[in-house]
Amino acid sequence: MAISISKSDNLQHYRDTIPHCHTLTKVLDWFHITRRFTVLLNVVGEAHHKKLEKVKWQLWHGNGKTALERLASLVTDITDKALLEKLDSLCRYIENNLAYLVNYQERQAEGVPFTSTLAEVTVDNIINSRQKRSQKMQWSREGAHDLLQLRTSLFSKTWAQDWSDAQSVIYKKAA
Repeated sequence: MAISISKSDNLQHYRDTIPHCHTLTKVLDWFHITRRFTVLLNVVGEAHHKKLEKVKWQLWHGNGKTALERLASLVTDITDKALLEKLDSLCRYIENNLAYLVNYQERQAEGVPFTSTLAEVTVDNIINSRQKRSQKMQWSREGAHDLLQLRTSLFSKTWAQDWSDAQSVIYKKAA
């Protein structure tokens, strides 16, 4: 089983709660890496843009140490204090999660999960579209939770089994 993470956490409890899970592969979520780079790429000058893209390329290929070396050389060329703080934050993030970096390109080619982008964007869209107070019709927290359960089931391709399980529960209660 692979679990996509956004920061280093103790995820041992996941493995212990899933009966058939003997091994757990922790993968630093590419969505969260990309989000950090998007912020930086929007504020660095053109001279540093290519260097930062090369750092990101190294991470995409699972070369965390090389990425950190390139970031260190980039830091020496920058004098803007706010940008240096952001770069330092990125360095610490990569250093703290170095053990969870994988070759994302290989995982993508193999069809193995490496990002939670679809799930996070879907959740954000659903919540933002129906939970804002400016909407005439709003969902309750329970209604939003139920819808997210359905969407998760559909996206994870477990709908048929989940529906069968739900029907069993419904029929037992009705009997």
